[in-house]
Amino acid sequence: MSQNANTTFEDVTIVHQGSVGRFSFISKLKQTLKALVQTVIPEFECENTTRKLVFDKEGRTIWNVGDDGWSDNDSIYSRPLTAKISYFQFKITNLKDTSGVLVGIEDRDTKEPMLRPPEVKMCNTENEKGNTTLNLYKSCKGVEGDVIGVVVDKKQNLVQFFINGDLVADAEIPKELKVMHAAVNLYYSGSVIETGDYISYYSLKRK
Repeated sequence: MSQNANTTFEDVTIVHQGSVGRFSFISKLKQTLKALVQTVIPEFECENTTRKLVFDKEGRTIWNVGDDGWSDNDSIYSRPLTAKISYFQFKITNLKDTSGVLVGIEDRDTKEPMLRPPEVKMCNTENEKGNTTLNLYKSCKGVEGDVIGVVVDKKQNLVQFFINGDLVADAEIPKELKVMHAAVNLYYSGSVIETGDYISYYSLKRK
């Protein structure tokens, strides 16, 4: 390879000074591409108005300490997701039934009274779609010990949902969803989920 050769990719430019081997080039490319993906451990900062869901001081563990049921006002949110590609995960640590976990993204900054906020969410049930925009590939069932991963790809305008690293559903990002936050809701009292870094983004199975 000639000296000072520039190899340009979309959003990526790698400059080589001098001759380099193929493996060195690939290693550098992987490092640069990895920097484009923001693996997020969401820190929840917004408690819901009903105080149904609570989280620890690090914002990493979420409990339902209220009654059973769904409500738009029960979701809690992380700080805004700002990267071109964001990836975050939730581990189900305690589940009072076979369903009752709702995760995804939501715009809490553009809510209007009496209107449902823009969102893309997935419920951990076998056949129920999280909302009408979700494309169901196969069973989205998630139980205790399972990890639900969410990839928000602004470049492709796509949200992907994974269970234990396997793709289960995706959806386009609605144009109304301007400021994106990780969002969580739990149906059953006593249910608990945790956020963490469990499964690598680069090991996710998209087929």
